[in-house]
Amino acid sequence: MEVGKEKLKKLSRILISALIIVLGIGLFNVDSADAATYQPGDIFITDATSYDGITGHVAIYLGGNGLMHTSGWKTEPYPETISVDKFKSRYKNRIKVIRPPNAKVGQKAVDAAMNYFYGRNIPYSVVPTGGLTNISKTYCSELVWYSYYKAGLEFKQANVTSQGKLTWYRPTVWMPYDFQSEQVLKHVGFTWVDKKF
Repeated sequence: MEVGKEKLKKLSRILISALIIVLGIGLFNVDSADAATYQPGDIFITDATSYDGITGHVAIYLGGNGLMHTSGWKTEPYPETISVDKFKSRYKNRIKVIRPPNAKVGQKAVDAAMNYFYGRNIPYSVVPTGGLTNISKTYCSELVWYSYYKAGLEFKQANVTSQGKLTWYRPTVWMPYDFQSEQVLKHVGFTWVDKKF
């Protein structure tokens, strides 16, 4: 019986994700001109905010002019959806956008974001809670990182060994600006949609 409930929950999250992406019913203003520009899985990066000494904020584009993020605001204690228009207004249009290597992985990341974060009361915390794969608490960068991790694409940091060889590793934390590192973008195959703040 419990297995059936879990399958039903997963199916309902997928259906909700599809509604957001295809129809945008009741959640977002899909008339925005930007809605045609972005693709599911695009990552929005802004420099127009800081929290606890960390500059920047990120969100993942769901489609239908909607984003998912977690802000750390007292009025927004858990991951939630926000329209692109509200996100741009809130962060003064100081936004860069990067795109995954293909639409399939972008959609998988959106599905993972919906499955693991949508409607979940996961508290906000930038203090590491056992590494990036532990989402008992989360923050904006981890939400996006984890969504891609579950989609089969892992953002990693570069390290140069004493022999001059480049190796890649999973860090304990991932910050907003880590997504815009040219070295990282090249490694995961992401490209710029909008490169200017």
